Amino acid sequence: MAVDMLFRSALWFEFIALVVLLFVFGRFALKARTRSSLQFQLFIFLLIFVIAEIPRALWNLNLIDLSYYREFGLSIHAFAMVLFAGFVLFRLRRAWSTDRREAQT
Repeated sequence: MAVDMLFRSALWFEFIALVVLLFVFGRFALKARTRSSLQFQLFIFLLIFVIAEIPRALWNLNLIDLSYYREFGLSIHAFAMVLFAGFVLFRLRRAWSTDRREAQT
């Protein structure tokens, strides 16, 4: 019984943390006011990631039935991971090109 209560508490914490994370990074993105900023790009990634994770968290809490959602949710999650990999590669490329320019001067 205590393990079940602890497990349900962890599931609620996961759901609340996802929503809070989305709002915090949304606020950072609004403060940055430019689409090329790191804050905005992280917000877009997290937005897609949280959109995929919130229904799963609600399903774990038995609040909604997602038997039809499993494959679609995995597709959204895979898309978020590909987007994140592209984001990291883009940022690394920018950082490396900046380092080369500084070394040449």
